[in-house]
Amino acid sequence: MLSTSQQAPMGNRSTLVTIGKNGELRHLFWPSHNYPQHIHGSLPGILFKVDGKESFTWLTDNPWIRKQRYLPDSTILETVFAHPQGIQVKATDFVLPDRDALARVYEVTNANAGSLDASLLYYNDFDIAETPVGDACYYDDKMDVIVSYKRNYWFVFGSDRHSSSHQCGVHDEGSDAFVDAKDGNLSGNPLALHSGMMGVNSCLKWDLGSLLQGAKEQLTLLMCFANNRQNAFKIIETTRQDSLAAMVNNVNRYCQDWLRRGRITGVPEQWNDLLRRSLLTIRTLVSQDLGGIVAAPTLDPDYRYVWSRDGTYVAYALDRCGYAEDAEGFYRSQSSGMIF
Repeated sequence: MLSTSQQAPMGNRSTLVTIGKNGELRHLFWPSHNYPQHIHGSLPGILFKVDGKESFTWLTDNPWIRKQRYLPDSTILETVFAHPQGIQVKATDFVLPDRDALARVYEVTNANAGSLDASLLYYNDFDIAETPVGDACYYDDKMDVIVSYKRNYWFVFGSDRHSSSHQCGVHDEGSDAFVDAKDGNLSGNPLALHSGMMGVNSCLKWDLGSLLQGAKEQLTLLMCFANNRQNAFKIIETTRQDSLAAMVNNVNRYCQDWLRRGRITGVPEQWNDLLRRSLLTIRTLVSQDLGGIVAAPTLDPDYRYVWSRDGTYVAYALDRCGYAEDAEGFYRSQSSGMIF
């Protein structure tokens, strides 16, 4: 139950995601753990009305107060947001272990004395394959998703309930989705193509209705990615059929199976939680298919590479903790001269 400092990693065999300390999606590395990184900006906002006054705010901005932690023995991240006007939001984030999908679950609670009218908005700004050039996005009304794509990178974003409105736009133009969302209302533009060096962005909105004191509304957002539209649609269709409890159990089982593989002795009890958290963090950096170990999931500074020195430290630690196969995979990749 250790808190996070700057960002929290999570992932599977082909995906590495980090969530920032303010609850934003900071990085999405796919289809490998270090390249390419596709996210320029990705964050939630709330439109709310209290005592007849309507306001919009991004959850990453002031005056929200945020607390963040991993759930015990899991890479599931929980971020709790509190607003002075009596709004509470709990975000639960995880990457599914058996498919390329990120789930962001938002629970909005009215902690105010009166009623609360609320809507959730979610903004995405992709730099697909680390450049906005060639990016495009559109709203698919049949699937109720926004599709962002370029070449063989396809990202599909939607939720477990139908959206209320949408916007696809181009940076610094009249359709800009970030600017369009600032009043909490979206204009409904269905398509955007990059313009010169200006990339595209998008936003979806869900009306949550009127919440009485203590009432809650929950929404599961899904970002699924694949090498073509058909596969991306298939992933989100399959994931929409799964219950939230089943997805959470799947992630927890994946993490706990990893921890059970360890063979650790001689560690004082007071260090056990830190050790287990370290092992789960290391797991997100290991490419099981290629053997590489990423130094750190960050671009500031750009340190998302497989360095022999850093990887050797991690491989040694893995070996000491009973994960000899993962350590061996790294040593084999280095001895073969594999480039990541």
